[in-house]
Amino acid sequence: LDSASLDWLERTLRAQPDRPTLVCVHQPPYRSGLHYLDAFGFRGARRLRAIVDAVPAVRRVLCGHVHCVTGARWREAVLSTAPSTAPQVVPLLFMDGRILGIRHERPGFAVHAWDGGGVVTTVMRRDAAGAYGA
Repeated sequence: LDSASLDWLERTLRAQPDRPTLVCVHQPPYRSGLHYLDAFGFRGARRLRAIVDAVPAVRRVLCGHVHCVTGARWREAVLSTAPSTAPQVVPLLFMDGRILGIRHERPGFAVHAWDGGGVVTTVMRRDAAGAYGA
């Protein structure tokens, strides 16, 4: 994220600091465990975190890019990625005596529902027949 985008986000969030908010970004601003993607980093991550930490009404930071389920927490905000309907891989630590291995997963997606008090997330996966279910 560049400075102008972060300036806009900060102004927008501070204008309504009590309004429950979801922030959506493409690449996760935290280490996902997929080292070949994490190596590129996230420009602006420190400032984004400072902004999110300063506005407790930010409940979620939803991210894409990595095509698998990961999560982190910054103060009041839960950060998460979701599976993709496209091909995806997930890291397996200490697989078969190796430090890192990769496993292919079934396609999927996440549904984020605001219920007035918080966010409920459901991950849907495609089964062998091609249908989606929780």
